[in-house]
Amino acid sequence: MTSVLFLVAGALMVLVCNWGSMEVSTTLRALYPMVNIVVLVLAIAALRKYDKTRYTPYVLIVSLIVYDVATLFFYQIVWYTYVAQVVVVGAYFLYGRWKRRTV
Repeated sequence: MTSVLFLVAGALMVLVCNWGSMEVSTTLRALYPMVNIVVLVLAIAALRKYDKTRYTPYVLIVSLIVYDVATLFFYQIVWYTYVAQVVVVGAYFLYGRWKRRTV
């Protein structure tokens, strides 16, 4: 279930890196949280289904891409958001390698 933590960390990078540019109309501001919840719930369900399989890293990466695309419908994402998400995915791979070594 650590993949869910890394998914949430990657999703939070969008909010942290784009804090100042989140200005949209009232209708879009009301729709954005609902779309985020749906995307994250579906991503978490997929991660739980493929937990501890060889597909888990791919599901994590695809989930972050889908989350970014859903966010792009509402906000313009700055380039260093993607760098931060690559760092989160890299940390997930390093954590997996470290965990395999200690077990």
